[in-house]
Amino acid sequence: MSIIFRRGTLNDNSSAFHVFQYAIAHLLHRQGVPDVQYPPVQEEIEQEWNKLRSLYEHLTRTAEHYWVAEEDGEIVGYSRSSNHHGVRQLNELFVLPDLQAQGVGKELLARAFPRENAQLRLVIATPNVRAQSLYMRSGVYARGLIYNFSCTPQQISYTTDLSIEPAPASPDALSLFAEVDRDIVGFQHDNDHIWLMSNRQGWVYRRQGQVVGYGYTGAGNGPFALLNPADFPAVLAHAEHQAAQAGRTNLALCVHSANRHAIDYLLARRYTASPFIVTLLSGAPFGRLDHYINTDPSFIL
Repeated sequence: MSIIFRRGTLNDNSSAFHVFQYAIAHLLHRQGVPDVQYPPVQEEIEQEWNKLRSLYEHLTRTAEHYWVAEEDGEIVGYSRSSNHHGVRQLNELFVLPDLQAQGVGKELLARAFPRENAQLRLVIATPNVRAQSLYMRSGVYARGLIYNFSCTPQQISYTTDLSIEPAPASPDALSLFAEVDRDIVGFQHDNDHIWLMSNRQGWVYRRQGQVVGYGYTGAGNGPFALLNPADFPAVLAHAEHQAAQAGRTNLALCVHSANRHAIDYLLARRYTASPFIVTLLSGAPFGRLDHYINTDPSFIL
């Protein structure tokens, strides 16, 4: 095996996405998840690529580190991380199944996820025990699970004293969201919000004129951050109502295991939890994740 490691570019994204699709399909198939085919169907990969291409381009343009592993000119693995005000997140690390456990992932991790120049490091990891062991050896440890809940959205009635207003893609909205982020997760990630605002509908939640949180709905949902987690039922009812009005056939939400207000509400609404449960690992405890719902898909917090 002769592997070359080099920095990734926008032109590598399609090939990297194929590695991601093969690695995830192999993991799900190995875990016995129904209706998962391995190897994945090329047409389905292309459909998913069309959905996620904009996100991949965002992750590339804002990456702190982006590395690919090549064998005979073909990308067989890649890693990518971001850094927001000293908080380094490993956004992705995937290797083709045939080359896993051969040191490729370890080298990609070392290049994209160094300990230096980071106040905090975090990973949202798939349920791959081998990969999670690698992350723990690098100095990050499990802080909780993230569940993917979904439903066929319905137009439902709800009452709330919140004022729920569309948030324009503007510097003022960015500043409001950054203030909430510093309170809830402990750091701001403006680059992600700029991308989210251009791809989803942002909402600002107020009570008696004071900002108490924000959220995003659309083809993808989240993140949602609330100063009072008891407001999640109203906020999620609004999100489901918006999805139903838009004619969407599925609403998916990535919820931290600490967020009991959201989980209790979603279970009462009979949302279905996916068997694909991911784990949040970090170098130290951070934030108030019972006040937070992740971005779907969870490439970014």
